[in-house]
Amino acid sequence: MSGEIPVEQRICRGLDLLRCEEAGIEKEIRKKMETILYALVVKLLDEKTLEKVKEKFGMTLLGEMLVADGEQKGMQEGIQQGIQKYWKKSSR
Repeated sequence: MSGEIPVEQRICRGLDLLRCEEAGIEKEIRKKMETILYALVVKLLDEKTLEKVKEKFGMTLLGEMLVADGEQKGMQEGIQQGIQKYWKKSSR
């Protein structure tokens, strides 16, 4: 992308516009647009620059969904490990 404004700032501005209540963007449409911006972040930014926009994405609907999914996966793995430990102890 060419231009004077760095890509990470453009993406952050895009997120700010999506969150702006005056824009009147429905929740489902906003979620889809955030997903598209996320795809651009993954494609266009290197790891160092990604750190700069990570916090912004953490505050989006998509960020909340990713955190919830991570928590759910962590709980499932923890339960599975607990069951395995229980069976190892009880089979002795």
